[in-house]
Amino acid sequence: MKKLLLGFLSLFIGATVFGQLSNYKYTFKIQGAKDTIFLANYFGKQLYYNDTAVADKNGTFIFSKKRSIKPGKFAIVQPGKMYFELIINEAEFTFKGDTSNLIGNMQVENSLENQLFYQYIKLINNKKTEIEALNKKYQASKSEKEKKKLSDEITAKNKEVIDFQKKMIADHPTALISEIVKMSMDIEIPEPPKNEDGSIDSTFQYYYYRDHYWDNTNLNNDALVRDPSYIKKLETYFDKVVLQHPDTISRYADKYISQLDPESEMFKITVNWLINHYSRSKIMGMDAVYIHMAKNYYMTGRAYWADSATVAKLTEKVIAASPTLIGKKAPAITLFDTTGNRLVSLYSVKAKYTVLYFWDSTCGHCKKATPKLKKIYEELHKYGVEVYAVGGELETDSWKKYIKKNELPWINVSDTPERPNGFRTVYDIFAYPKVFLLDEDKKIIAKQIGVVQLGDILLDKLKLKGQIDFGFEPADEDDEAH
Repeated sequence: MKKLLLGFLSLFIGATVFGQLSNYKYTFKIQGAKDTIFLANYFGKQLYYNDTAVADKNGTFIFSKKRSIKPGKFAIVQPGKMYFELIINEAEFTFKGDTSNLIGNMQVENSLENQLFYQYIKLINNKKTEIEALNKKYQASKSEKEKKKLSDEITAKNKEVIDFQKKMIADHPTALISEIVKMSMDIEIPEPPKNEDGSIDSTFQYYYYRDHYWDNTNLNNDALVRDPSYIKKLETYFDKVVLQHPDTISRYADKYISQLDPESEMFKITVNWLINHYSRSKIMGMDAVYIHMAKNYYMTGRAYWADSATVAKLTEKVIAASPTLIGKKAPAITLFDTTGNRLVSLYSVKAKYTVLYFWDSTCGHCKKATPKLKKIYEELHKYGVEVYAVGGELETDSWKKYIKKNELPWINVSDTPERPNGFRTVYDIFAYPKVFLLDEDKKIIAKQIGVVQLGDILLDKLKLKGQIDFGFEPADEDDEAH
């Protein structure tokens, strides 16, 4: 459990304290539990070690410290044996139960939050069992009439859950569990209005949902970051609700973050999640969001928890990645061809589409990707596709031999130890092969792609889908590093 804490430690450095509980005492009388149990708190979707309790002679576990603890959703863990969740928003309470049926037999004393939480959990578990039984009957039924009846029953069961949620929120509006449950609920979307001609605006519901997505989340309550639902909401909003274009995502990230207290934990976890999420994204062009977050939050000092070393490292990455963002003009390169006497500029290439291909003749992935690129070139060169292939090894003998042996017909250029070039830095080359697709004006329109995907993109751009088959298998892409 302690190991988990270390992986996220940097996020907590310099944390601002909100709504902490002092001098807590939490008692657990769990029949069947022995030795030691751990108290762990959520931060986002992950659990992190918080405290330890050892059973006394009566088998009772007590977490008692003269220190503060932040409210949120927690868990009691005995690795491999026991796990259950609870809400901490009070300084003292008692749980009684047994390991044979932790949830069903759990009793809570001196904690309205957990009494409500366990009522809710039990209801959810019961309705889930009932709905699963109805679903089985529905799948097995051959009668449309019976299916309609079963469907109505399932709808009614779901409505019971929603009604319970709404009543709990209405009866206990300031309870943390009410805020957690409300955050997990979708907003209710009104019926779309009719236009003057009587037609319905088909976009109304989407825009309403997008613009009111956060209505059920109290953005002023930092305790909500200690529940997995908050990160799940971020994932859904930025991956599925907001239009998947880097500029749009960056704009809505700023818009959402502007509603948060810049010293809050919600601000911190949101900014952290966004930069980490888009630094790992496999979707082409989303590195622009990562760079936007780095420039606007870390490099400006707004990410107050980030130390100087972290900011310096991010700044270095931003400087390296910025020149080759989608939509930017490819940085100019001028290199010698295989004769070693003639310089060829990337910008001198006249083509509708230019494939900028960084490779190394000794690289295993390149040996798999290059023959595929040759096949694409042979099929599409007559449609205005050119390849400007940059050899990555400084010693050019093996490069020249490979080109000659494999009859690579495109523009082949490289540098040498005597005449090194800075393209590796400018294009952020740290592995081969690396592929960029440029338009007629040498603007970058695709990158971080394999050669198989490049072929698909070119066929689409040239409107040749279905007319040309390169004969590649979908699994071929896995052979290429990019």
